[in-house]
Amino acid sequence: MNKTIVLIFFLAVSSLLPAQTIHLDCKPLSGKQAKLYWQKGAQVDSLLTSLDNEGKATLHLPDGTRKVLTTLVIDKSGVQFIAGEPDITLTCTVAPLSKKDIKITGSPENDFLYRIFDGKATLMHKQAWLEAGLQQYDSKSPLYPLLAGEKRQAVGEYQTLEKEEQTSPLFAARFLQMNEFLERLYEAEHKQDTVKAGAVEKEMEETLDFTALYSCGPLWNSVPNYYLSMFNRIDKADKREAFAASVCKVLDRLQDPYYWALLSSFITETERFAWLGAGETIVKHALATRPGIKDAADVSPQVKRILSMVNVTARTPAPPLLVTTTSVDMSGSSQEHQTIVKPEGKNGVLLIFYETGCEFCSHELKQIREHYAALQQKGIRVISIASDTDRKAFESWASDFPWSDKLFDGKGFLGENFKNYAVLGTPTLFVIDKEGKIAGRYATLEETKLL
Repeated sequence: MNKTIVLIFFLAVSSLLPAQTIHLDCKPLSGKQAKLYWQKGAQVDSLLTSLDNEGKATLHLPDGTRKVLTTLVIDKSGVQFIAGEPDITLTCTVAPLSKKDIKITGSPENDFLYRIFDGKATLMHKQAWLEAGLQQYDSKSPLYPLLAGEKRQAVGEYQTLEKEEQTSPLFAARFLQMNEFLERLYEAEHKQDTVKAGAVEKEMEETLDFTALYSCGPLWNSVPNYYLSMFNRIDKADKREAFAASVCKVLDRLQDPYYWALLSSFITETERFAWLGAGETIVKHALATRPGIKDAADVSPQVKRILSMVNVTARTPAPPLLVTTTSVDMSGSSQEHQTIVKPEGKNGVLLIFYETGCEFCSHELKQIREHYAALQQKGIRVISIASDTDRKAFESWASDFPWSDKLFDGKGFLGENFKNYAVLGTPTLFVIDKEGKIAGRYATLEETKLL
């Protein structure tokens, strides 16, 4: 898994502003289309406009949008900045767009962000060079006290900027703190440092400001990803159980909409890492601690599917599969029909939900193809069902499968099959025993132990 920490300019928690206008003045890009993106949790919103012949345009953020990290893309180049203040102007004098060539006026947030971040980066480099110089000279050298004095001054200036960041009410200060937390998380995960991991875990469970993190764009996505990876890399016998227990503690202190957004993000990561048992533990805790949430009117379809995971667990009857087939009548017109396939087999069923073109799906399907003869010998029936909505795409891939049960309903993740089995990501595999009950939910063929 590729992992990169990127400095991004993010959103603050502030009172709602009535008018939030962004003026664009980019004459070198006149006539081009401009698109502005921002996130709330993992959900992406956008605005689209076109620059006039003078390179000017105006964008209005929706009412109620708080200060937020935005990405402005014009003609395949982009910059990131904090939006959400009443009236700001972004000016560029050269193309393509780049951070060093833009000017943002009317924005105390961006002024603060650039000044503190650039200042701290410069002072960190200065301290590193001065420390290297001190290593080269004996303490009796006349240069030594000069270098030491310069270093003390650099340290003092850095501490002044840190204090300003900690005491500032601006959103930019909150973003810088979230970015620094992600750096600590990355370091604990990357170096497999148990002490730093413990400190990160405590901060996640007790003090991290998820209200601010909610609107920090890619930073939001990175935190759950690295957090699970940190547990995975730290040497613990009960790492999955420890991760699930920690996530439950984090969720217990959150309110909507941050609670739902973080629950969705963590479940997505458990699917990605194939920690399905941890995901189930988290969902059961959510249902136990928030009675009635399953029937709440404002719960998103994705969250409803997450909550339905507990109904698709070991020893529950496997739901029947709905399949769309086509036939051609005497006039040559094609008609679609829905049929029901019962997931039953002599000694059980291996059921795989997949998506055409998905790299991990391709790997698992290849494994099943290679071991299909062995599965047949064991009396295991293989059934595959695609998330595709395009029949041609489905048929182009499924034609290579040696088993006969290659199912397609044309509705993908929104269809009844994915809903009934609470499938959030692909590949997802189920083993169904000869009694027609679910024996387990898995991410890989190896985990099923069928071989």
